[in-house]
Amino acid sequence: MLRLNKVFWPLVLLWLIVGVMICHDTVRAEISAEKDADAAITSGYGWFHGIIVATDGTNAVTVDIYDSASATGRKLIPTTVITTSANDRVQAIGYGEEDVYYRLGIYVDITCAGTVGYMVVYNPKSGN
Repeated sequence: MLRLNKVFWPLVLLWLIVGVMICHDTVRAEISAEKDADAAITSGYGWFHGIIVATDGTNAVTVDIYDSASATGRKLIPTTVITTSANDRVQAIGYGEEDVYYRLGIYVDITCAGTVGYMVVYNPKSGN
């Protein structure tokens, strides 16, 4: 848990930066709770804006994001491998004005040999 706390504050900082970036055209963007494993983020339809990923500084992270309630179906973005180093532990993947529409929900499938934390930025249009 201590290692994940080291990840929390950089995530908060990036959350603020990403929030400012997307608020210019997004009335109701939401940021998921911090997750550290595969998870269903939301159900229903809306717009996926991006993901903020923080690692342990040693292990690369593979991210798959699905338009689904599970790790099946249409991928919202191509499989993304996030490399890391002691000086580059937090990365944000955003789509700005090219947000990705989802209709079934958002499911994040994340693989990392070490510690990882992430938050998803999205705009739900129906049930959560």
